[in-house]
Amino acid sequence: MIGIQISFPATRMDKGFPKLWLGGVGLTFIFCMLADDVEKWSLLIIFAMFIGGLYYFNKTVWGIADEVKDYGEYLSVSKSGVLVDIPFTNISRIGLTYANHKHLIPIKLYKSCPLGDSITFRAHEGYPTFRTPKILNELKSRVNCA
Repeated sequence: MIGIQISFPATRMDKGFPKLWLGGVGLTFIFCMLADDVEKWSLLIIFAMFIGGLYYFNKTVWGIADEVKDYGEYLSVSKSGVLVDIPFTNISRIGLTYANHKHLIPIKLYKSCPLGDSITFRAHEGYPTFRTPKILNELKSRVNCA
């Protein structure tokens, strides 16, 4: 049986921009620490931007699956060289990660797999616009029927 790819891979720009952004914020933090007349609150803001950026980019870029294929009765998920088959009976919930990232679809599992108890992938449709992808409602209905 041939699977239908329902994910959209992260591009080089997707993975490069967070490194550039975090590097710029990190360098700003270092230069501000070395300066003599910098207010402490500004260092806290820059540090919070760095930590917040790490969390945000991990959720939206670095933590997403590389490839998700639909085989009818199960999803085949590939992430960092690990390939896992997830039957629809093991999926507890499918939703949206963030309102402004409607193309990111998190899958919560009943039973943890080698990739964890939650897998997020970028939907093939809906990216890069902010529309809800068609596959989301289809997957939800199939999970409810399983």
